[in-house]
Amino acid sequence: MNQTSIIRAVFVDKASESYFVATKLDSFSLRDTAIVEDRAIDYYKGMDSTTIVRSAVFRWGPFQIQQLMVIASQRVTLKMIFSQSEIHGQPFEWDFQIPRPLYPDKARTVESVVGSLQIHKTTH
Repeated sequence: MNQTSIIRAVFVDKASESYFVATKLDSFSLRDTAIVEDRAIDYYKGMDSTTIVRSAVFRWGPFQIQQLMVIASQRVTLKMIFSQSEIHGQPFEWDFQIPRPLYPDKARTVESVVGSLQIHKTTH
């Protein structure tokens, strides 16, 4: 899986030291799920062997979402790759990184952001 990605936006909450990154991907297929998970496990466990990596695939509206939750000693990272096979849209990735002690409260914010995602059809 060769991937080109373009960071489209970065949002930082200095008070909580949390951040959100939105990235445009050139391609993604759920067939890549195992590869993404294996690379994440190798990368994060290489930094801290106590890190836990959980993976899930689910649907939200027209999106198929692969989510990786990385629980490290200091931070929780949520990586979400959105693909839109039904409408042939370009895949994108959202990364949230939150200090571990703040995660239970910030999880509601993440769920709200994902839950508000909609596709707006435009004509060009």
